[in-house]
Parts: sequence; structure tokens; C-alpha cells
Amino acid sequence: MLNLERLRVLRAVADAGSLAAAGRELHLSESAVSQQLARLRVEIGHDLFVRSGRRLVLTAKGERLADYARRLIDDATAALDDICRSDDHVTGQVRIAAFATAARALVPRALVSLRELAPQLVVSLDESEPDEAIPRLLRGEFDVVISNEWSDRVHLDRRLSRTALKDDPVVVALPASHRLARRRRVALSELAKERWIAWPIGTLCRTWLP
Repeated sequence: MLNLERLRVLRAVADAGSLAAAGRELHLSESAVSQQLARLRVEIGHDLFVRSGRRLVLTAKGERLADYARRLIDDATAALDDICRSDDHVTGQVRIAAFATAARALVPRALVSLRELAPQLVVSLDESEPDEAIPRLLRGEFDVVISNEWSDRVHLDRRLSRTALKDDPVVVALPASHRLARRRRVALSELAKERWIAWPIGTLCRTWLP
């Protein structure tokens, strides 16, 4: 039985022409893409690509399998949509990822409401930061991601849709004697040279600071 996720990788490489480009589209490392193709080759028993410079070119059997892959993935998506629409009751599983604050402040109430509206729906929650959760959403590991967005640090892929939930103002605590302490609004750039008490270096929130 062919693995649908490996066929998804094959389709991406066939369309993009390289492991690196397919990896960027699928949010996988180049090594992970290569491993999936190697396993698919073993399953099929035939070479699927040949190298032409830096590009990968499909063999004749690779082209045929890529065409099947496109149809199978489209059919699987259509089948799932059709089954979900034809059922009077909302069933199945919804996998949600949320950053820490939202997982504690927003999600619990939403889950209570969801349980009342769709008691047969199975919901799972994973606490994940946006830079980890959004790539997994694109790979199909999550169905919904609750992400925070500050400035231009979080970019959504064009394949995703976004709904704004709340505004979360940023509050800066300053000593009473500070030159900006009496200001109602302060731009982060005005505090660029200050010493901060903040998140550890390397965390997503820390990268937002000047």
C-alpha cells in the first residue's frame, strides 16, 4: 500500500524540481524529503528521478506515479470534505495547537462551548509556539493553530487563512524616574538601547525585542 504522505512529497518535488524547494513548500528539511523519496523508491522498486545539474528530473515511471499522486491526494481531500458535509452530526478529530498564554486563557472556554455544540467531536490540544506549530499545520499535523503575531515576525503561508481573535497590548514596565515613564505610548525602537528583563535569548518572544 502506497503511503499518501510520501506521495505528497513526490508531488512537491515533481512540481518544484528540487529537494530544497520541495522542503520549503512542505516545511521539511532537505534530508527528510530525500528520506521519504528513498523509501518510496524501495516501495515502487524503480528509480523515480534522475539528476540534471541541480534539478531532479522525473523518469517515465516517476511521471506516471506523480500524476497518480496528484489525483490520489485531490481525491482524498475531496472525500474527506464530502463525508464531513454529508453528516448531520459533527464528528471526527480536531487537532489544535496554541501558544502558552492562549492555551491557558482562550482555549479552555472554547473547548467547553465546542463540547456543547459538537459532543461527538474529539479535540486534542498541543501547546506549541507559532514557529513550530505553523509548519506542522502545513504538514497536516494540526487543523487549527492559535498564534500570536507581533510586527513582522510571524508570516502566514498563502495556503492558510487567518481570523483575528483578540488584540493583546504590549505593556512595558519602566522605573518612575525613566525619561519615558509618563508617556502613554512608547515605540519599541525608543527602548532599543535599554537593558531588558525579558525572555531567554533564542526564544521566539525574545526575538521581538529591539
